[in-house]
Amino acid sequence: MAVVLEKRGNLKPFRSKAIAESLNLSVVGSELVGLVPLSALLDAANFYIQRENLMILDDDQKVKLAIDRLGLNSLYSFDPKERIIEWKVESSDPPKPLLDLRLTQFIKEGAALGSMVGLLTYGKKQWEEFDSTMRDIIPPLYGGVDHLLRFVEADTNAFNKYVEAIRQTKNAESDVAQTALLNAINVPMELERKLASLWSVLETISKIGNPNCISDVQVAVKCVETGIYGARCNVIINCKSLTDANLRKSLIQEANSLYKEAQQKCQQI
Repeated sequence: MAVVLEKRGNLKPFRSKAIAESLNLSVVGSELVGLVPLSALLDAANFYIQRENLMILDDDQKVKLAIDRLGLNSLYSFDPKERIIEWKVESSDPPKPLLDLRLTQFIKEGAALGSMVGLLTYGKKQWEEFDSTMRDIIPPLYGGVDHLLRFVEADTNAFNKYVEAIRQTKNAESDVAQTALLNAINVPMELERKLASLWSVLETISKIGNPNCISDVQVAVKCVETGIYGARCNVIINCKSLTDANLRKSLIQEANSLYKEAQQKCQQI
């Protein structure tokens, strides 16, 4: 939302840039009043990344790009740690994750190794014919590290709500408790699905990626397989307390199916 501050003259007519360019001058910059969501700056950064054909993956670097291109430091200092909502709000007592920390490390390493191979392929003359493909498949792996690890906190929150529902109702089979339990099951189930979505990317990297990094790809797929196995175990354990037999059977079948696919993909790659 644009806010007019007449004394500062912070809003300029949209034609100002064209007029300035015709005079070989530049518009000073922009100003954001108050706090801004991280997504707004990332959207702006992605616009410039696409327009300028850049390869930037880190959110920190994307924010720096947005600040630079929008001229947010031109009028006043723009401190992203103080002005971006998500970065300003810090958790004073983060929950202890229920998903095993060693499992999350496997997940992190798998995605990180996959993106590393992509980065060691992208921009290299001998594989430049694959640059456009790498631009598409690197971000899901690179960004997947943080995205996938968010399931750890989600798992903790969901299970805590299930425990609280049992405490309040005094009945693990109550509708409230069962709904909370299903939410707790859906977190590792969704983690399995997200990890499974990486197979096509890893397959592509194994075929066209830097051949000197093939062992890294092999470790990456093993890490993803292990992540799926761990999530599957979490689903099956929690399903034991689910009273809906049909739903329980369906979830267990899907969890087992995704793990079976993971074993096949791991061997194949």
